[in-house]
Amino acid sequence: MDNRKQLYQQRGISMCIEHTFDFVRVNISSWLFVSALLLVIPSIILAYMFTKCHFDVQSDEVGMISTFFQYYSYLPLIPIFLSLWASALTSYTLMSAYFDGRLPGQRLSLKETWKYMQANVWKTLFLSIISAIFIFFMSQHVVFFLFGTIIGIPLLLLAPTWIVEEKSFSNAVSEAFRLGFSSWFKLFLMVLLIILLCLMMMMSVALPWSLYELLIESVWIPNGLTASSVFLIQVIELLLTALFFYVFFLMVSVVMLSCVYFYGSTSESIDDITLENDIENFENL
Repeated sequence: MDNRKQLYQQRGISMCIEHTFDFVRVNISSWLFVSALLLVIPSIILAYMFTKCHFDVQSDEVGMISTFFQYYSYLPLIPIFLSLWASALTSYTLMSAYFDGRLPGQRLSLKETWKYMQANVWKTLFLSIISAIFIFFMSQHVVFFLFGTIIGIPLLLLAPTWIVEEKSFSNAVSEAFRLGFSSWFKLFLMVLLIILLCLMMMMSVALPWSLYELLIESVWIPNGLTASSVFLIQVIELLLTALFFYVFFLMVSVVMLSCVYFYGSTSESIDDITLENDIENFENL
């Protein structure tokens, strides 16, 4: 209960980001354990598809993403969707354990992980489906993209409102819009800043890729590519690509956690101000 009360504190944008990373740091073993259970398999599937496309189709690095989707059509969207769902489920599994007083502490066991995961499986799945449909329509036209951005920023608070507060879905939607539009620019700025920080952290994944390219250009290509060396290159690229996708979706879970802290701060700030105004108006009568 004390952990839940700590969520409802007025924080600036920097404090929301700081508390998010503190939460990850303190619960790093549980965070990595839960994310490994949920994210490793879809990350490996995506890495396999990407590596196969890379070796089957000749394409420069700039056009690799478009080539990837042309090669598979809409098939990669399935593991991408599962990974995004897994990121959301990871975030709210940890939050459930945190509010229950189980975290911070020793790493969650498999049994405990399943216990806290069960409460959030269907809600996170439903929200992931809604998000996928929303993103699809945003990608159809620039007007839809702009409109979706305006509406979508407040909807980032829907998951904390529905899952953390356990309100009905209709009340959660109205609450998300009420709080989200009241703090639209702050929420947008916080999400933008934390995405930039996560991208900077992902640059650490670039070092193994640099070593991989150095081995190809300096060792294997000058010495001639044999069947065994080609197989080794494919295995290394598969592992590095899987690592990239895994870290990427880990960072997605960090963004989702930041929205929970922002929700707690905004809820405390706006509702307290409203309550104070109501009391003041009542005293003036």
